[in-house]
Amino acid sequence: MTYIIEVLRQEHCNIESLLCVLERELSVFDRGDRPDYEVVLAVIDYFKDYPDCCHQPKEDMIVEKLKARDPVAAATIGDLAGEHREGTRRLRRVAQAVERVLSDQDLVRQNVDNIIRDFINHERQHMAMVGIVSRARAVQLIPEGRDRHRRPPANFNFGV
Repeated sequence: MTYIIEVLRQEHCNIESLLCVLERELSVFDRGDRPDYEVVLAVIDYFKDYPDCCHQPKEDMIVEKLKARDPVAAATIGDLAGEHREGTRRLRRVAQAVERVLSDQDLVRQNVDNIIRDFINHERQHMAMVGIVSRARAVQLIPEGRDRHRRPPANFNFGV
């Protein structure tokens, strides 16, 4: 189980890297220059696919184990499924804002900035909340059985 927590931590690092890329491109946009929209769209595509199919199931698994062993600690995470739905809603707003910019619709730059920064900030808050609880509590609570040395298959995708 500690291996899964380490994979989750690495995925959070990968996600943080993508958030930094998005932030960098947003600063280009804020200056009135043209960001690399191919990069922006690639980051959006990543967030549309990878978290739902690969990352969030790991978070869910850790939280379920935590609920079974320490419901009080698990309760500090709150509504993980709701957090994930809210992240999806925020990402949809980001994608729509970028699509509108690319189709030359009239937009207030500050509104686009607010939408993207809201997504970035909430993703960071979510990762911090899940990361703190999963590392602090799950490592203590979940015995290291035979999966301690288990490794993923060679074609396992670590996120980015």
